[in-house]
Amino acid sequence: MPAGSKLLLSTFLVRPSSAFVEWLAWHRMMGAGLVNVLVDRRQATAHPLLSALEAAGLVRIVPVGVDPDMKEEMHNSALRAGAVEGAESGGHGLFLGPDEYFRIHSTARTIASLMRGAGGADVMSVPVCEAGTGGHEHHVPGPVLHMARPVAVPGPGAGWRSVVRLGLFASRTPEVPVGPVTGGGPVKWVDGSGAALPEPQSRVAWARAGLVPGMARASVLRIAAPASETLLLRAQHLPPKQRPGTEALLARLTDLAASAAARAPGSCSGPESARHSSRYCRRPRPPPRRPPALGRASARPPPHPTPHPTPRPTRRCPSGLPKSIPAARSRDFTRGWNTMPLCASAAIPRGLW
Repeated sequence: MPAGSKLLLSTFLVRPSSAFVEWLAWHRMMGAGLVNVLVDRRQATAHPLLSALEAAGLVRIVPVGVDPDMKEEMHNSALRAGAVEGAESGGHGLFLGPDEYFRIHSTARTIASLMRGAGGADVMSVPVCEAGTGGHEHHVPGPVLHMARPVAVPGPGAGWRSVVRLGLFASRTPEVPVGPVTGGGPVKWVDGSGAALPEPQSRVAWARAGLVPGMARASVLRIAAPASETLLLRAQHLPPKQRPGTEALLARLTDLAASAAARAPGSCSGPESARHSSRYCRRPRPPPRRPPALGRASARPPPHPTPHPTPRPTRRCPSGLPKSIPAARSRDFTRGWNTMPLCASAAIPRGLW
C-alpha cells in the first residue's frame, strides 16, 4: 500500500538562531508539514523565535529532559522521534540535525514524490556530505545556503540519514530505523540512488563491507560551521567540561577549511546544488589565451587601444544591490574560485537575519 504525502520532520535545538528560519523554509518546500522541535524543558519558553514559529503553526515545540552530556542528545532525540513516527501513519518520517539539509538530486520536488519515484520504497538511507567553511572566516547571522563552499564526497563509513515510512518501525537512531518491523513483512530499503541496500541494514555492516553510498537521487548536506568564527562561538556556549581542547578545535577548523583530494570537483552547497546547477559551483580559472599569430595577410593591431563600450544602465535586484557589482569572491584551496551571488538571499526578510 503506497504511503501518503505527509512528512513528519524532527530535530533537536539547543540555541535557535536566525539560520533555523532558512532550515525550516527549505524543508517545508520539500513537503515537511509537521515539524517537531525538541528543546530542553527548562528553556522551552525562553526562545522567542520558536515561540513565534509555533504561534504561526509552523513548528511544534516538544520539551524534553536533556542529557548532561550534550554529545548524547542527538541519539536520545532520534529515539524520541522514532517513537512518534511509529505511532503515526500515512506518510514518511525524517530526523535531521539543525545544521543538516536534505537535498533532492532527481526531478522529484518533494520527499513524498522522491519515495514514489524509488518504487515506493519503505526506507531510503542517504549519505551525509560534510561541507567545509570555504574560506569564510567571519560569523554572519542569517542564511547560509547561498554561500559557496567545498563539499566532501562521502565514502565507505560515511554517515547516513533515513526517510522512513510512518508506522513501520517503533524506534530509530539518527542514521537508520531500528527494531522489529510492524506486521513482520518485507521492507524495501534503498540508498540515495534507489539501489537496494544489503542486509543487515546497519551502518557498521555497510562500512565493513566497503559499501560506497549512492546519492544520485538524494543526499544530506551538513554545514557544521558556516564560518570559522561560528565554530568558535558555538564552542564557547558549551558547558566548560564539554568544550573541546585547543588542539581539537584547531584540527576541526583545519578540517572544515581544507579542501582535501576527496572533495568533488565543482561540488557546492548552494540551494540549487540539488539540481546540479553551476551557478554556485567552483569553476577552475581558464588558461590564459595566446595571442593569434600574425600571418602575412594579417592586419597589424591598431596603434591606439579600442575604447571601452558604453556601459549598460545598472539594474537592481530585489535586495537593492546593483547587478553590475561583481560578486564577492574568495580564493579556495584548490586553485579555483568560490563565487557568492549578491542577490541569493533577497527572498528572505532582512529582519530575520
